[in-house]
Amino acid sequence: MNQTLLAILALSIATLFVFNSQQHFIVSQQRYMTQEIYEIGGAIAVEAMEVIGNQPFEADSSFGNNRACEQFHDGGTLVVGGVECDDIDDFHNMKQAVRSFEVNGKDFNFTVDVEVTTFTEDGEPGKEVTVEVQDYWDGESLFLDEPITLSRGFFDESN
Repeated sequence: MNQTLLAILALSIATLFVFNSQQHFIVSQQRYMTQEIYEIGGAIAVEAMEVIGNQPFEADSSFGNNRACEQFHDGGTLVVGGVECDDIDDFHNMKQAVRSFEVNGKDFNFTVDVEVTTFTEDGEPGKEVTVEVQDYWDGESLFLDEPITLSRGFFDESN
């Protein structure tokens, strides 16, 4: 009887050890995955900011959803109903874009939101672009606790 109890105790301890080892491995893999998703999301935010920042400034243009850009295309061109977005503020309140990033045959999806505001610094008009990127898993839980946010101010360099 004592040997049976000791054998059950040994099996329980071995099972607990294996369970704890597996749990540690899973947590470290989730942490690694989250870091990779932060890296990919940051790259998408930088890419979006570069595409927007390459557009003309146009200080006298108007904001509005009537010209809101619909999506980022792989070629870096942004299109509104067949018309290219032709200045920075055309991206204000654009339709939420979903960007995919493929890693080892698996698609990682991210949503991209853009907001453009105006400001004045030292008498010079400027436009602040804020890009928010969040992972998107079609109803599943997110890896990122909060969106990756990238902001940058642009000034009219034609003066």
